[in-house]
Amino acid sequence: MKTYKATRISIVAEKLIEDGIIRILEDAGATGYSVFEGGGKGSHGPHPLHRPAIVDGFAIIKIEAILGNRNAAERIADAVTQKYFGKYSGIVYLDDVEILRPAKFGIPQ
Repeated sequence: MKTYKATRISIVAEKLIEDGIIRILEDAGATGYSVFEGGGKGSHGPHPLHRPAIVDGFAIIKIEAILGNRNAAERIADAVTQKYFGKYSGIVYLDDVEILRPAKFGIPQ
């Protein structure tokens, strides 16, 4: 089995800024992404996974994308951090990953 190197970007943020984060991902060339509901506790206090649906925008989500270009992932991380994380809570992290279908992520074979 042949694998190819890629970078996964994970962004944990308030659902309120989901559309803006997705725009940054797409503008940077991400070919796709996944969005997951989240919960936990951080410097801004607890964010329960199962909460009343009064203000859905304050719910926590995780958005992940895999990019064949590490520089693009770093640019996305910088853009999201600079645009949103001075005002909203969130974190961004990058992982080196190995994938099996490089064409899906813009990696030449």
